[in-house]
Amino acid sequence: VKRFEFGVSYADVIADFGSTPEKDGHQFVEWSYTGTSVQASDETNIITATYALIDYRIVFNLNGGTGSAPAEVSDVTVEDTVQEPEYNGTRAGYTFAGWSFDEFGISDAFNDSGEMYWSYATLYEEDDHSIIVYAAWEKVTYSLQYDLNGGTGTAIEGISEVRIENYIN
Repeated sequence: VKRFEFGVSYADVIADFGSTPEKDGHQFVEWSYTGTSVQASDETNIITATYALIDYRIVFNLNGGTGSAPAEVSDVTVEDTVQEPEYNGTRAGYTFAGWSFDEFGISDAFNDSGEMYWSYATLYEEDDHSIIVYAAWEKVTYSLQYDLNGGTGTAIEGISEVRIENYIN
């Protein structure tokens, strides 16, 4: 607790704060208070941070997929619900696995109810307040079995799976 003498201006108290407060999805605007200086009273003098909601732009990156990307969503805030868009595109050798905040498919962008995870989204915010959401892809694995079809010999040992990635760029 920092103590100030009565009569000290709020401007001096604020200057002593030392840094701009932060709040996810918001931009600090100013400090608000009543009066001009710390007053003697039975009540606590309160200086309150004031914030404005940040308007975000959500952009969908197909991350190597084909088809049309979902339309970008503009002017949304952390108080809005952003629903997971439908996407029917494809990528050779992969299955669409949803949307991610990173291009590697590690950080899911939407929960099981199809709503954006705002708590993670703001961590991936670009300088212009856009958030890029990437298509996540799982590699398809194909089984390979040998059928000698009545012939003799030994099938090639050591191959248990073949990934299409080995053959398609």
